[in-house]
Amino acid sequence: MKLSKIFTLSVTAYIVANLLTGVVTYAKDITQPISTNPSSSLVFRPINNDPDIKKALDFVKDTSTKVVSPLTNSEDATKPTAIPEQLTIQPTPTPPTETTPSTENVLGSFITFGPSLNSKPVDPNGTIMIPRIGVNSPIAFNVQISDKKYYQQALDHGVAHANGTGIPSEEGSNTYLFAHSTQFEEHIAKYAAVFTKLHQLEINDQIVIFYNGKRYDYAVVEEEIVPSFDVSVLTKQHEYTALTLQTCWPPGIPKDRFITTAKLISVYDR
Repeated sequence: MKLSKIFTLSVTAYIVANLLTGVVTYAKDITQPISTNPSSSLVFRPINNDPDIKKALDFVKDTSTKVVSPLTNSEDATKPTAIPEQLTIQPTPTPPTETTPSTENVLGSFITFGPSLNSKPVDPNGTIMIPRIGVNSPIAFNVQISDKKYYQQALDHGVAHANGTGIPSEEGSNTYLFAHSTQFEEHIAKYAAVFTKLHQLEINDQIVIFYNGKRYDYAVVEEEIVPSFDVSVLTKQHEYTALTLQTCWPPGIPKDRFITTAKLISVYDR
């Protein structure tokens, strides 16, 4: 008798426990938010085949109904979503390139003009111009310096070029020119004192030689006084194309020689 009661109580307790478990599971599930995914549905699987649990699950309603947004009606929901028209991106315009006016001479690309001078050369084939001291004198080329009468005649008509020295068109040469620094009453000529103010030149002063139709621009780089018997200045070579000018020093007295050396800077066609 006692065993049958114990068995009955055990079965009853087991049923009650399973029933409570199902109710608790059901309570948890109904508190979860309903899925808005139309393809999803709430599914409960029985823990076992207990008839009371199956009966409790019969109260679960079908949740497979589709959810429609309150912001749209059913017709709008079935319409396809419109794809916005694709925007065309315009490339950023390239700013115009500024062009520098061409400096090419209209007379020809090989014709060059030197800086303007206050006057024109007396002879485009042989002239020395020194703007600072106002020299514009013709040059007598290839004058024999050992013949006093010959070079004196040349000096009466301008500046003399020492025979055997360089000429402006020879690269690396030393063109040697000489002239009087003063004139005497018994010997007056137009160009008898071309280099009177030669000592007034300063470093970087401009000296221009016109030779065979071309223009050679020099800049003064050195000045010195040497004895009259020192002929080394005639053959002196430099690391550049040079021009050497010589005159008596002091002016009118052939005791020493005043020497001015210039460096070739530019060559022009005019």
